[in-house]
Amino acid sequence: MLLIPPNRPILPNVLPLEDGKFMFRGAIPSISRDYGFHFSPVSDVNQLGLIVFISGDSRVLAFSIMTSKFYISTDYGATFSLRTVPENYLYGLGISDDGQYTTISQYQTIQCSNDGGLTWTLKYTTPYGVIHNPDSVSVSASGQYQLVRIYGYRMARSADYGVTWAQVTGAGSRLWVHQNMSRTGQYMYAIAYYETGYGLYRSADFGVTWARVIPVNLSKIFLSGNGQYVFVSLSANNFYKSVDYGATFNLVSTPFSSSLSLSYTGRVQAYYNQYSNLMVSQDFGATFTDTNFNMTNSPLAINNLIS
Repeated sequence: MLLIPPNRPILPNVLPLEDGKFMFRGAIPSISRDYGFHFSPVSDVNQLGLIVFISGDSRVLAFSIMTSKFYISTDYGATFSLRTVPENYLYGLGISDDGQYTTISQYQTIQCSNDGGLTWTLKYTTPYGVIHNPDSVSVSASGQYQLVRIYGYRMARSADYGVTWAQVTGAGSRLWVHQNMSRTGQYMYAIAYYETGYGLYRSADFGVTWARVIPVNLSKIFLSGNGQYVFVSLSANNFYKSVDYGATFNLVSTPFSSSLSLSYTGRVQAYYNQYSNLMVSQDFGATFTDTNFNMTNSPLAINNLIS
């Protein structure tokens, strides 16, 4: 267990809780409780957190390092505990809001934990291997709905907290290059690339049925926790945007080009500008303010407080 040294106090959790007020960054893992204008280190692990997570109430924090371990806190960052994973491989990581349900993607398997990563159970094996990047795993806030991208033109889904898994067939067999889901689990998205049927696919029923909603080549998906705001990158600063839960999309020019984090309602949005400074909006992206905090493109998570 990692303890915070006396000269590095944890900022008190400010009440009432606010959606998007708390942010957790990976570079020298640090937390902000003022919309990204100040960050305080919360761990002595002086390594880049490749995958970062913060719960809606900011009580649960987690970050992974290298490809074999991650750290988790359930006391607002006061202490962190090391979690080791089977086979020393960790390619993707998804966590429920209470920290109980944790799912990781590995070389050819999906492993699940229902005790915060203390013990693991093999749940899915594929001869094709899984996608080796941080966004290959999505887990809803409750932990009930989970989605993992794997090689061989497949995705795997669980609707029972990771207990059972099945291949997603409703969207077809395609070269999936990115996927994401709302924190509710109701809205799921996946991008198929450079083959027949390429474009953005959407499910509005927790992954049961899927439909293609944008028939062009795209690269990455960002969405608010409730699923209302959806941004899908076409090229630098050009995104397809939806404000109606993915029912309709319009092509827009944006100040961000490669990264965007959103709160549950979408009111708080954050991205890095060309100088790697953190830019934050508190008005649904209408205006952005430079926090003058250089993040060097560190992974960033924003709390999604489910209302």
